[in-house]
Amino acid sequence: MVWSGLDVETAVKRLRLLAIPFAVPFLAAVIYVAHQNLLLHSFRFVTWYGVFRYTPRGLEYFGELVFPVVTGAAVLMGIVFVFSLPPVLLVGPFADFFMRPFKGRRGFESFGRVCGAVRSFTARGSRKEKLLLTVLILSVALALLSLSLAFLSWLGIVSVNMDISRLLLLLFASNYIVSLFCGVKIEQALQKHAETVKT
Repeated sequence: MVWSGLDVETAVKRLRLLAIPFAVPFLAAVIYVAHQNLLLHSFRFVTWYGVFRYTPRGLEYFGELVFPVVTGAAVLMGIVFVFSLPPVLLVGPFADFFMRPFKGRRGFESFGRVCGAVRSFTARGSRKEKLLLTVLILSVALALLSLSLAFLSWLGIVSVNMDISRLLLLLFASNYIVSLFCGVKIEQALQKHAETVKT
């Protein structure tokens, strides 16, 4: 591994620096969606069937997107958002959860040694610790999936009504909170593991 000789502090700083280039396209995609949904004007027209509204996302009927208009820019922003989301949301918190327990401990000065200790923890951990890791992985995956689906629905790429979009946001928030809670518990278990591992 290229970083195995680095000390833990430097490795964590480099991980965070690697996430910064992903933050710029992530913010650009968020600003694009805000511009599409909040700032651009729409107009209403009445037909024999009811009131329709034309928006940049397409034709809406009582708030439901019935005829989406998907532009190339929307598809590009959707791709940018989906690929920049994991590094922005995960690198900082989870690098801390897995690296912080070994900070300042003798024998764990190098990043390679810490990665080896984390690997041994995941392989030989108790049933409860393995369950925590499984819940962490599943909750992170569900959080990323639900936020991506909500974002794609705001772009009009995925046809979902606004109530389901709000539900997806709630699902993202709850799963991300569960993943942070599991991360804290794993950090506590790793602290105990760091005390017992022979250096």
